[in-house]
Amino acid sequence: MLKTREEYAIAVDIGGTNLRIAKVTRSYEYELLVLQKTPQEDKSEIIEIILRVVEQCKKELRLAPSGIGISAAGPVDPKAGIFFPPNLPYDEISLVFPLQDRAGTLVSLLNDCRAGVLGERYAGAGLIKQTDNMLYITFSTGIGVGAICNGHLVLGSRGNAGEMGHIPVRTRYTCRCSCGVFGHFEAYASGFGLPRFFVQFCEQNSTPHAFVSNAKEIFDRAIQRDPIAMKFLDEVASIIAYGLSTVVVAYDPSLIVVEGPIMRENPWFLEICLSKMEPYFTYVPDIVLSSLNGYAPLLGSIVPVFEPSSVI
Repeated sequence: MLKTREEYAIAVDIGGTNLRIAKVTRSYEYELLVLQKTPQEDKSEIIEIILRVVEQCKKELRLAPSGIGISAAGPVDPKAGIFFPPNLPYDEISLVFPLQDRAGTLVSLLNDCRAGVLGERYAGAGLIKQTDNMLYITFSTGIGVGAICNGHLVLGSRGNAGEMGHIPVRTRYTCRCSCGVFGHFEAYASGFGLPRFFVQFCEQNSTPHAFVSNAKEIFDRAIQRDPIAMKFLDEVASIIAYGLSTVVVAYDPSLIVVEGPIMRENPWFLEICLSKMEPYFTYVPDIVLSSLNGYAPLLGSIVPVFEPSSVI
């Protein structure tokens, strides 16, 4: 095996739409090497693409990577692979053992939100604020949380701590979550839940409404001062404020970094949500939008390679 003279790692972000692979240095500077559609028919192709990038880097740099870091949505087993990913048509994807065996290097696998909070801590807002107690919350198709407490990543017994989307929230509506349970946070404030909640909101308030196919249409209407969309999003903001207050009480962070297209594309909406938060018996920490443009999970995937103590 080639000896590593200068540290770099291969970062992989397996999304439902895109597969991203980058070379990341010890200072978290990155070069994107692969941006393509995630294979939907042959899961083994994901491994082959990663291995090709590893060999390409070894050949061009004459250096071996210090490891491979992988970020993926859904339930993960950090020692094995991904199981029943919500955004891919596979029951499981075995990654860790095949890659370790064939690449001959350390392989780390994290849920995308757990990777996201590491990315923010070592390359984003957490680095700037030098905090060891922070949360990363993404509002996307689902809602997820990554938490760092006293400098250590919170993983849970199976590596899946932080499923904030499945906490119950206080509301008079009874929407069904994507998991099948009523009343979960995702049912009201995720990309999946917003259009469905909008229909129930209008029907329950005897308000006529036009069909909406996605969350963006609701926000577009609100921006155009549509009174129904504005009233609806005010209700959603109250629910999000309740959810945020719940995780503040649970984790006591000094910083929360918010990510995901719902908030990234509508920063004005985040401000409304924050204005509705209640400090309860604690306080409202600093809450900011991510500045990493969606790359926090990619960058955070390789933190266990460079900073193994952060996940112990």
